[in-house]
Amino acid sequence: MRRRILVTALACLGLGMLCAAPASADGPAAGSTPPSLGPVAWAGQGTSFEALKGKTVLVLTYVTWCPKCNAWSGEVVSGLNKAIADKPVVVLAISTDTPPAKAQAYMEERKFVGPQVLHGYDPTIAKRLDFTNEFFNYAIIGPDGKVATAGDASSYYDVASGKIYSPAYDLGQQPDLGKFRFLTDDMSGALKQLIFPMELGSFPSAAEIIRLKKGLPGDDRQAFDRMLSSFLDEQITDATRLAEGDTFEKLAAFDKATFLTGAFKGTEQGKKARKILTDLNKEKDLKKELAAKRLYDDALKLARDDAARQTELLRNVTRKFPGTHYAKLAGSVAEDAEKVRDTSASPE
Repeated sequence: MRRRILVTALACLGLGMLCAAPASADGPAAGSTPPSLGPVAWAGQGTSFEALKGKTVLVLTYVTWCPKCNAWSGEVVSGLNKAIADKPVVVLAISTDTPPAKAQAYMEERKFVGPQVLHGYDPTIAKRLDFTNEFFNYAIIGPDGKVATAGDASSYYDVASGKIYSPAYDLGQQPDLGKFRFLTDDMSGALKQLIFPMELGSFPSAAEIIRLKKGLPGDDRQAFDRMLSSFLDEQITDATRLAEGDTFEKLAAFDKATFLTGAFKGTEQGKKARKILTDLNKEKDLKKELAAKRLYDDALKLARDDAARQTELLRNVTRKFPGTHYAKLAGSVAEDAEKVRDTSASPE
């Protein structure tokens, strides 16, 4: 017999803070469409729910500063590592309080890494998923692109085999996790490694393709080339569609087309990607957003280990590009950093 335990109060005493996480995190309703991933700043190649349709997606939102949460977060992700192994499941681990690189480092410390886990940062994601707090929550999106279930990631079930945290338990209860588009059980490990990025709607780099293809037998090389050509056609179709959408979609189209143009410039798809870039570069508002994004990314990279300097650079983004998404995001990150510094400096 299983019994679900809900953690009703988290005494987050670190940094002089006190918080309380409710027993129920609410979250998106079953059957609803999840919000866009457009505002998420990714550590590396990003993705979208559209690109992941046909597989199950688990969105894990979390904070890094809560000491009480950190005491059990390793167990949560350990359970997820086991639950997703060799299954058509992708986890989007999205911090609500820490920029991408540091968020990824936080999860790497807990051994939550691998091709099935993408790391990002979005201070709005918890609210947009209708959670009532920004702590550890999760939502499972089925292969049809609709929300299957959601809840508080700190809750767990007492079962005969021991304690199982809800994210891993609920994944195990899904009747259909979907399937991989390209991967098959009979593929060699080398071919699987080369193909896996395509399962996530992203790309192996051109250098990685060349390196990995060298070790493949002829049949595997031919199989990969066929799948890559088909995938690139799909990416051009997707970039064309995104280029007609809102700001976030246009930014995604720009990133996608930029990669295709650089990595596959000698192909027909590369030429089509160049045309998409040319058209997007004619849009003044998008050029402003792209400039803000570049300055935002630079602020996170150039002053990664200097919080005061990073805050100064982020404030510069808000001054130079008011009204843009990345100016707002830069302001939010700067405010969060200042709060942490102020709290750390306060006497106990």
